[in-house]
Amino acid sequence: MEQQLPQHANTDTNRDTNRVDDSDASEGIGQDREGGQSGQSGADSSTSRPAVRRRRRWLQVSLRSWFVLLIVLSVALSVGIRMKRRLKLEAQIIDDATLIYGDDRRHSRTFQFSSSALGVVSSSPEPYVRLRDPAWFAWLGPWSKGSTAFCEFDSLQVHGVSDFLWLNDILATGELRRIELGGLSKNLELHRITACRELTELRISGPGGMHERHRSALDRIDRLAKLESLSLHKTRFSFRELQQRGLPESLRLARITVCGLTAEDLGMLTRCRALEELALIDNPLDLRLLREPGLSPKLRVLRLNSTNVVLADMQALRTCNQLEELYLQGTHIDLRQCGGLRLPSSLKELDLTGAKLDRSSWEMLAALDQLEKLTVDECELADEDAAGLALSPRLRLFSARETRASRHVAGMLSRADEMTLINFAGTPLDDEGLRAIGSKPLLQTLLVGQTLLTDEVADWFAPIRQLRRLELYETRIGDAFFERSPHLKRVKDLRVHESRVSAKLHAELSRLARDQASMTAPDPLFNGPFDPF
Repeated sequence: MEQQLPQHANTDTNRDTNRVDDSDASEGIGQDREGGQSGQSGADSSTSRPAVRRRRRWLQVSLRSWFVLLIVLSVALSVGIRMKRRLKLEAQIIDDATLIYGDDRRHSRTFQFSSSALGVVSSSPEPYVRLRDPAWFAWLGPWSKGSTAFCEFDSLQVHGVSDFLWLNDILATGELRRIELGGLSKNLELHRITACRELTELRISGPGGMHERHRSALDRIDRLAKLESLSLHKTRFSFRELQQRGLPESLRLARITVCGLTAEDLGMLTRCRALEELALIDNPLDLRLLREPGLSPKLRVLRLNSTNVVLADMQALRTCNQLEELYLQGTHIDLRQCGGLRLPSSLKELDLTGAKLDRSSWEMLAALDQLEKLTVDECELADEDAAGLALSPRLRLFSARETRASRHVAGMLSRADEMTLINFAGTPLDDEGLRAIGSKPLLQTLLVGQTLLTDEVADWFAPIRQLRRLELYETRIGDAFFERSPHLKRVKDLRVHESRVSAKLHAELSRLARDQASMTAPDPLFNGPFDPF
């Protein structure tokens, strides 16, 4: 029994060992399985890493692209805002910018530019205009094509010019026939005007001081062979080159006012033999260079107001056989001892305000048979020098304000039966002098304030029934005057202040004036804005 027990123990030990081996084997198998699974998962993870990296790389590229795009959009937006603000500012500075298409104003197309959300645009529905700066929001019409469409227009009117970039483009087209500029900017390429070979009318009005680059802009204006009208107001162009070349021979109207024009500059007018109207107002010049060749034989209107013209310069008028209007206001010309001077007999309107007159001067004026308007305001004259003389029977308007004219000067109007305006305000005219004028049934305006008239002259007004304006202020006229001529109470414009009219009558006249004003319809005509030309 003792010998058998170990055997059983050995068998038990072997069984336990086998169990341990089996468990170890099973554990090994499990470990192998786990190892296989872990190897498989490692292989899977190794294959998924490039995809993750690609996803991350794509995300980085996308963010970078979006960031760059955002920067580009921000820059573009800022540039657009700045350009829009600039155009809006220009649109606020400009007063009036008009493009007109067509010669006939009744059928012309007009464009008024103003400020809008897209800058400077046109309020007209016409599709012919397109601004080139900036091009991506400057379209004004759905059918606008090409780089520019300004060549469709015949006329350009711009007032209050600031710094418009498109204005130079318009001038560069060379298709304009009429240009009007009311102000000049330093960036305006004004010399491009000479490229507009079809130009017939040019008007420039600027400030007293001009940019230096503009002074020689008109040196080659002689190239404009079709130019008929030239108007310059308050500019400082240099005419040195034009003294030799001259203005275009086709010129018919030249108005150069307040431009510092001198006598030497008038050499540019020698070629203008077709000139019909010439205005040289407020320039320090005389006509000594034009005495020998004379002015254009076709000249009809000559305005020399506020110049340094003297009596000898009137010799330049000897060739003006068609001259109808002559204005010498503010020249203070001395016409005394002018016996050898003869003004053109074709004169219809003459203004000698501020001149010096004597007997020979009145004889010269009496010889003008076609004269219709004569102004001798503030002239230095003697009333007796006009004794026995008579002006043209065609005279309709006569003014001798603030002079010593009296009965003799008034007697010169005796033959003019169709007069509509007489002005003797501020003169020593008395009752006898007014009667010397004679009957004037068509008279509409009589200005005799600050004279020596009395109530005794009331009978002179009896045949006058068309009077619209009557000035009797600071005279000796009283209530008796209106009792003899009651129809004068209803004159539309009656002024009797500081006369001998009683307060009661003055109140009655004021009431009648208010009643007429309330019954009078407003004038439908409007004079419009001031025209410096």
